[in-house]
Order: sequence, then C-alpha cells, then structure tokens
Amino acid sequence: MKKLLSLPLLALGAVMSSCSSANGDGAAGNADVGSLMSLSALMAVGIILVAFVVAAVFYRMENGRWSRFWRFVERHLTLLFLLTWTFGFCIYTVGMFIVSDDAAGFTVDSFLRLLRQTPMGVVHAFGMFVMDSDISAVHEEFHSNLLFMTLFSLAHFMAAAVSMLFVIKHFGYNLMARVQLWATGCSGAMRERLFIFWGINEPSYLLAADIRRTLKAGTYRLVFVKTADDGDETSAPTGLDRLFDFLSLKNRELDHLKELNCLTATAFARLSRCELTAAERNDGTQVLAGKLALGQVARLIGKTRGELHFFMLGDDQESNLRATANICADSDIRRFAEVEGHKVTIYSHARYDSASRVVEDAYSSSNLDVKIVDSSHASIDQLKSTPDYHPIRFVELDTTHNVGTVTSPFTSLVVGFGESGQDAVRYLHEFGAFVSSLSSVDDDQPGSDNANRQVMRSEYHCHVVDAGMDQLKGRFLSSAPALDGEGSRDLYSFHDCDISSPDFYSLLDEVAATVNYVVVALGDSEQSISAAVNIFNYVRRNRVDISRFKIFVRSYSSYYEPHMRDIADHYNQVGTPAFAEHIVIFGSAASIYTFGNIVESRFEAEGRLYNRAYCTVNNRLGTKDEWALRREILLGRHTLEAYGELRRKEMQDVENAYHAFTKLYIIERVCAANSALSSWFADGRVPKFGRISAHEHLLEGIVEAQGDYSAPDSGGHLSDSGDHPSAAIGYNAADQLLFRNLARLEHLRWNGSHEALGYRYYGDHPTLSQQLPFGAWHSCNERYRLHNCLMPWEALDAESLLAGWDDATKPDGRAYPDYKLYDFVVVTTTINNYFHSHDQNQV
Repeated sequence: MKKLLSLPLLALGAVMSSCSSANGDGAAGNADVGSLMSLSALMAVGIILVAFVVAAVFYRMENGRWSRFWRFVERHLTLLFLLTWTFGFCIYTVGMFIVSDDAAGFTVDSFLRLLRQTPMGVVHAFGMFVMDSDISAVHEEFHSNLLFMTLFSLAHFMAAAVSMLFVIKHFGYNLMARVQLWATGCSGAMRERLFIFWGINEPSYLLAADIRRTLKAGTYRLVFVKTADDGDETSAPTGLDRLFDFLSLKNRELDHLKELNCLTATAFARLSRCELTAAERNDGTQVLAGKLALGQVARLIGKTRGELHFFMLGDDQESNLRATANICADSDIRRFAEVEGHKVTIYSHARYDSASRVVEDAYSSSNLDVKIVDSSHASIDQLKSTPDYHPIRFVELDTTHNVGTVTSPFTSLVVGFGESGQDAVRYLHEFGAFVSSLSSVDDDQPGSDNANRQVMRSEYHCHVVDAGMDQLKGRFLSSAPALDGEGSRDLYSFHDCDISSPDFYSLLDEVAATVNYVVVALGDSEQSISAAVNIFNYVRRNRVDISRFKIFVRSYSSYYEPHMRDIADHYNQVGTPAFAEHIVIFGSAASIYTFGNIVESRFEAEGRLYNRAYCTVNNRLGTKDEWALRREILLGRHTLEAYGELRRKEMQDVENAYHAFTKLYIIERVCAANSALSSWFADGRVPKFGRISAHEHLLEGIVEAQGDYSAPDSGGHLSDSGDHPSAAIGYNAADQLLFRNLARLEHLRWNGSHEALGYRYYGDHPTLSQQLPFGAWHSCNERYRLHNCLMPWEALDAESLLAGWDDATKPDGRAYPDYKLYDFVVVTTTINNYFHSHDQNQV
C-alpha cells in the first residue's frame, strides 16, 4: 500500500542510502549524515514556523474582518465533514468497483461485489481525514484518468482542510494564547485590576462575563488557568497525555474564552495537592512561578498597580479550600499585598461553615482577604437584595394609629432543609421580625416602670419540612439554640415527612388559608418546581385572595432553569390576578456570580456607612477608613473571639444595608396613608425627602440632640433634662412615633439576626450565669456567644445604665452607652443613604 504521507520519509531514506553507498570513506559518510541531519532540523523548524504562521493567520481571522466567515466555517464544520466524507466514499467506491473489461453490465454478482467493497470504502473515506491516501485501492485504469484523479485529489484536499480547520481551531488558539500571555507578561501595559480564574467552569465564565460588562475596557485583565483534573491519578501528565491535555479544550470552553477575550494558561500540576513545608507556608515560596511553572501568570501580578482577585469556583469544595491555603503561601502574592500595599482577595467556593471559616481566619490579613463563596448563602442574599421579596410586603401595616407596626400574622413554609433551606429559615427569622400593633405607643423613660410599655414581635410562624428532618434539625438547632428556646417554641414547627406523604398534604390543609411565604429548596430543580406547582394549585383551591402569597423556588441547574422559568411563567399568567409573580425562580448561577455580588457588593459599601455612623456616635471617627481599621485591629489579635467579633460586626453592617428596603417600604406606605406626618414625609415617596434639605445631616442632628440624655447625673442616673433623640429633633408626635417604631423594628431585626447566628442572652444560659461575674453580663462574649442586648426594647434603658461607668473611669470621657441610640442611628442612616444615592427612584 502506497501512503502519500510516507513519501517524504521514503525520499529522505533513499537520499541517505545513496549518499552512504556513494562514499566509501566513513568520515565522509558521517559528514553527509550530519549535513542531512542539519537539513532535517532546518526543515522541522521551517514546518513549525509555517504552522505558527498558519495558526496566527487563522487566529487573526477569528478576531479581524474575517471573523464572520470564520465563525460560519466553525458552525458548519460538522456539515463540511459529512459532505467531504460522502464525496470520498463515492470516489473510493467507484474506483474499487468499475473495471474496463466488465462488459456484462451491472448484474447481481456486480451488486454483491459492490456490497463487499462498501466496508473498505467506509474505511478509506475516514482515512482521508488522517492524511491516509491509498491510490493502490483504485483500479489502474483510473490512474491515468484526468477527471477521476482530479476528483480523487479534491476529496483528499477537502478532508485535509477539514482536519486542519479542526486542529487549528484548538491548537491555534492555545498556541497564540501562550504567545499572547508571554508578550503581555514581558511588555504589557499596567492595569488597575487582575482577575485570575483557577479552572474553567460555568461560575467562572458567568463572573468573568459580568466583569467584562461592568468594568471599563483597558482597566483590568482576565486570566483563565486550565487546571488538571483532580480525578486523575498522576499529578503531572507527560508525553502524549500532556500534549492531549494541552489541546483538549472543548468547543464550548473555547467559544467562551474567545468571547471573553481573555488570557489563558495551562497548569499541569494541581494547586490543591502542592506539598508545602511548614517553613514554606510561614515564610512563603513561589507557588505559581515555581511549583506550578506558571511564571508568565505570576509576572502579570507585577503588571498590576491596583487589586488582585483570585477565584477558585470549582465544584470540589475541599479542593478549593486546600488550593486557597496553598496560594496564600505564594511569595509573589504576599509581596504584592504586604510589601507593596495592594489589595489581594482570594475567593473560594465552599459551604460557609465552621470548617471553611478557618481558612478565612487563618490567612486573612490587612491587605489579603480570603472570602468564602457559598452559593446557597448567596441565593438567599438574592431574596434580601430584592425589595419585592422582603417579608414586609406580605403583611398588613398599621398606618393610622400605631404607625409603622404590623397588624397581620406572617406564616411561612420552607420545603427542604438542606443548605439553602437552613439559610432561608435564618433569613425569615431576621427579616420576618416586625413590631406588633399591640405594642405600646408610648416609649418608656429611664427609671420608669416598664410593665405596661412592652414592645412585642408580631405574630410569626414558620413550618419546615424535610424527609430527613430528624438528622438535620439537631445540628441546626445546636448552632442556633435561641430558635429552640422557650420563647421560640411557638415560632417554628419542624415536620419530618416527604413531600408526597399524606402528612405533607395535611400540613397544606392546615396552612393553605394563611401561608404568605414559601421557599422550596429540595436540592433538585425538577423536583423543586414540581413541588412548587403542587403547592400553588393547592393554595389556589383553598383560598380566594392570594395577593400576599409567593413561592420561591431554588434553581440548581443552569441547563434546567429555562424550563423552570417557562413553568413558572405559565402558572403566573393563569393565576389570580393574571400575570402576578406568584412563583419566583431564585438562586440561579447567572444571578449569583456577578461582579456586584462577588467582587464589589454595593451592600458592603453601604454597610461601611452604617459602621461609620456607629463610629460617629461613639466618637471613634479618625483619618483612616473605619472598616479597614476594625479589620486590622481584630485580625491582629489572632484569637477566635476576635475573628468571631469581626465576622459578626461586618455581617450586621451589611444586614443593615439589606434591611433598608424593609424600613423604606414602611416609610413609603405610612406616609402615603397618614397626613399627620410632617410635610417632608408627604406623598409617601422616599425621593421627596429632598424637601428636608434643612435636615440633610439628620445623623449629626441626632447626635447633637442627645444632649444631657447620655450624661448621667451624680447619682449615676439619667437626667430629666433630655429625652430620646427622636423627640429632640423637633418633629411632631406622628413623626416621633414612626421613628420610634422603626428603631424598635431595627432592634427586633438585630435580635433575630443574632439569634440566627447562635447568640443568646446571658440569663438564658443558667450554667454560665452562676460562673461569670455580674459585670461580664453587660457586654458581648464571643466565646460563649452571649450578648447583653439580646433583650426586649423596653429593657434597653436599664441595661444602658448597668453597662455604664463613671466619667473618671473612661479615658475619653464618655459616659455609658445608649443602646437605643444605636437603633435610631441605623434608621436615620438608612434615610440619609437613600436620600443621597436614590435621588429620583422609588422603593
């Protein structure tokens, strides 16, 4: 069999043989061989250069004026393959079947002979695509036939072109990507931000695409590092395995990377399995440039003058955490953060629990921040960040008498008690805490009898359903014991049943008439949407008014999500009223992995303003960023208590930003219905706060208005010359009552948030109450998760006195804390933030 591909090698062998036989002298023969080897090397280099030029040309075609033509070819590559294969099959079949002396024509024997030759025609047609040309299979009569040989050559040329197009599509991109990465590292311009994505996966694609949409071009760099599969046994593939791994970009991956116009690299060693010594972890070592041979990626850090963001968003959470620990030991990254003073943030996808928080605590420093990205937690944050999804929208407000309070119950149902379900319960416990309209209208005064001035939480109940509740409930309640305490037993019902069981439908019979808020998070998209539809139909059959009713369904699969949305849209259109959003899909990957959620959350930015307001009240404002200073101080202590304190305080600042939607909605509704409020509340539109330009600095006004209120008299008691800040600003009684109820609401939210985090009041822990000194009760203890302010609103004034001290004992001359003032400050900061940043928008 004569192979066209072997002709150059045969010719080279013949030349070498003739040269060797023609020279009897051994030295001369060796010289000829040496010359031929040099010539072969030059030919090899030439072939490589030609391949490089061809790859570069096609690469430019993809990104230049020929891009439309190239994309057309890419989309129709399969069709070209089929047409070429059919053409080649016909050529070989005709050439192997027809002979010149076949005078009998087409007979039965001829048909049988055709069938016998068909398998070889299939083989030869496929062989064309691997440059295999077998002219000997064709009868000799065709060798001199110009038309047949032209068609024969054309078929092989087309097959070679299709094969080369496929190879160049992958090899050309990889080759040029490496050259581009090298050139950028050597001579590229400086950029403000560098985003490095470790691994090629859907969350990374979505986040990178949103970064590209959000940031100005030319101010950042995107780098994707293709990593070795953690399922492989070898940590560093060699030989053909290494080559195939280098070329094994899937079509979809390649298309995404081209759309992102990013830099790419390949790591053949696993970051998660880098073995670092104790000295290397403490002192640092070159992980990227050394252990992983990614010197070009490490060089890009030096081409960044602002921030470095490193993402590990793969599905293997254990691998992500190990990789995070290893990359934190990289000396280049440490120098960038600690010596040069740049901000470095490393994001690791994992469940936000005690085990993963260790990585945050152990490796975070003043300029290096490790963040755990919990997709379940982030999906619930999506509900927090959407005003229409806040529980306040599903209850009735008192807008005439005890303005700002709630008159109707809030009943919720959580189906599925996995990670998302547990986070949903915590969210509802915090954001579903409202001031009951049965609470006292008048506020208590320092030293007065609080018995008839109670502030109560409005009626609330949450039903939680899961088939494995017996195993899940114990761990959850052990982490949040306050939710299982004496006062919380009437708030929750945990049901151990399957969604197909009679017990579940008995529960639906019980709650169908009153349930407001349903969260379905069963861990499977198809099962979750099916359960949501069943619940929706059941409620519609048993209830006339469903205006205050929604079902929130967690999406787990991007592939199945469009079908989920089609189902939800169908039932929303035929519901009552029509086109109302009764079934809501939340938690999709596209909504979670965005620049605003992961990298630069506006809620964290607003949380910094709440922290600043807190520092203003406590006279702690300085020249340095208070948020950064707090991190620096608490992280510098290197204690579990300090880490817990930092996490709790930062979380509360951010939660205040999320909860602003609830407070602003109450203001809007009350102002629209009550004309007794001052004119700057008119029309119920928050942007109308522009009318209170004289009170633009409302926060400073409150601080000044406290006057003698926060200064104790000689007996250690509050003087009678002052009142709460809301009464000293000069607003009327309706204004003061609204302010007061909003501050009460904030205290209930704060209580709910801390209870969901696992904190309790000292008196609820009888064992410690006998061991700790009395003075320790009037503070927060992070070790035992006990807080002195986890008490009713009416008891805060007395606690303020007990937690206080004489002026002489406090270096800065401050008296004692006013715990109610902190709640008022949150309310006024919420109003000021909205007034300054939402000039013409409505809630």
